[in-house]
Parts: sequence; C-alpha cells; structure tokens
Amino acid sequence: MDLADTWAGGGYGLAVSGKTAFLSDPMALFADVAHRVRDRILHGGCSARRVVEARAEGYRQWDPQVLAADRIAEELILERLRAEGSRVTVISEEAGVVVLPSPGAPPDGSDGYYLVMDPLDGSILYERDIPAFWAVAMGLWKGSRHVATLVMDLASGKAWHAESGLVSERDSSGRHRRLGGAPDGLEYRTASATRLSDAYVATYLMKPHYLRPVVQRFHNVFLASRFVVPIGGPLAWAYVASGRIDAYVPLNQPLTEVYSAMGVAREAGCIITDLEGNEPRLVPDIHQRYSLVCARDPNLHAEILERIHQGGEDAEAM
Repeated sequence: MDLADTWAGGGYGLAVSGKTAFLSDPMALFADVAHRVRDRILHGGCSARRVVEARAEGYRQWDPQVLAADRIAEELILERLRAEGSRVTVISEEAGVVVLPSPGAPPDGSDGYYLVMDPLDGSILYERDIPAFWAVAMGLWKGSRHVATLVMDLASGKAWHAESGLVSERDSSGRHRRLGGAPDGLEYRTASATRLSDAYVATYLMKPHYLRPVVQRFHNVFLASRFVVPIGGPLAWAYVASGRIDAYVPLNQPLTEVYSAMGVAREAGCIITDLEGNEPRLVPDIHQRYSLVCARDPNLHAEILERIHQGGEDAEAM
C-alpha cells in the first residue's frame, strides 16, 4: 500500500474519462491536479506531516527531511501524467528527473519538453501546521521557452495561470482577473515602484543556511529598499506577477524553486535576468542553482543590478 492509500480523505481515481492530451492543453491537467493536491494537503492531518525519509547526503542537505505530504503531492501529479500518456521529462524536488511515458527512455534534448515541479513548497511550515506559504507549482518549458505554468496557494486556494502571454489570478470561488490590467477592487494596492526607495523586495531568508549569504550579497539592495519580504519560491514569483511586491531576488535557489513558477512573472511582463543582466537558461539538472533579479519595472531592475555590484560581497558556497 502506498502513502496515498493511508491518507485520510483519499479515494480519487486518477484516470479520468475524456482525457485531454497533456501537451495540447497542459493547463487543464495542472488545474485538476493542483486542486487534488490542495484537498489532500488540507485534509491530510497528522499522517501527512510525518517524516518518511531523509534526503540523500549532498542533495538539499540544508533541508534533510521528506514529509509524507511531499511524496503524496508529487505522486498525485506523476500518476495523472502517466494516466494521460504524457511525453515529457519531469524534474521534481523528490523524484529527481523522470522521463515519461517509458522507463529508461533517453531524456529529451535541450529543445524537448520539461515539466519542472515543486509539489509542496513550504513543507517545513506545513509540518508545524502554520498555514502560510504552502504552494504547488508546475511549469512546462520547451527548452528555455515557456509554455504554461500554474501556481496555487494551497492555504487560500488562490491560483495563478500563465501561458502564451496571458496571466490570470483566480480565487477559490472561481473569480479571476487578467494580470497587467487595471486594478479591479482587489484587496491590495498594485506594486508600481520605479526606484528601490519605494519598493517591496522579496528574497528567501527562512532557513538559517541562507541568512548570511543572502544578506552579504544583497545588503545594498535591502538597505535602499522600502521593505524586505522574507519569502521565496513559487509564491514570490506569483506575488511579483500580481503586483503584491515589486521585485524578487532569489540567491542560489534550486531549479525546482525557479522554473516551476517563474513563468507567471515572465508572462506578466516582469524583467528577469541573472545577476549580470543575462537572460537565464533552463539547465535540466536537479542540482542546478540560480541567482536572479526579477522586477516589474525596468528602471527598478536596473537599479537593483547596480546596487548588487556596488561593493557587494560574494556569497559563500552553499
């Protein structure tokens, strides 16, 4: 019996009638499995929060525990992909690189399709039942060309959909708005900073392992900004795309924290480069890391790059 069978509230049959070919309509599959993951996360109880494995030495050594919820969320997505007969190379936090549909098939080349997943972001907070920054994210890429991305806030049910130049934000009741348009009565003020002194800037600071290197590398940015939001991963990309924050500066973040969700910010028109101002490229290696600048405004993006290189110290090896 697998972990999903032991989770209270189970009973989903993953194979569905009237299947949609994944590559012709990836968002349909993304939306379906995101809601399934959310249902399991919210109703998993103590069984979902138990530690089931320690990660192999050398891989995410700063985050050594694997929760039942991590594995179940990932398997829900992989099982649905298999049921659809999807032809894609999956890169996911727990499973690593998985080639579908046939085991042992050679991986796609740089022009092939890659599905980069973060099945349960925020699992440390989830383990303590702190309902903040839990997310599932799935990004489909053909080489470094974005195809489709979905990010869902598992606590609130809010989701961001992005494909072909279109980005929308939807709440749990189904109401949605297209991002990039005028505000329409949402509860927050749309971010519009063109300079750091007015900007809300996000970066990942939660794990102690990141604190010193991030502060060393970005201290000029932080000191010049209006406010620092200490989050990263899928929801940080979504918050820049939707106008909750002005910029996101991830340092040495894993591939699965970047390409699972970066598509929502890209399709919303945000400027995304590495710390030298170059466009990032998808490298299909589970150990690949990225240090980036993502900003809604080009002038703000330029100022952040300038501040980073004004006497900033290089981060220590992580």
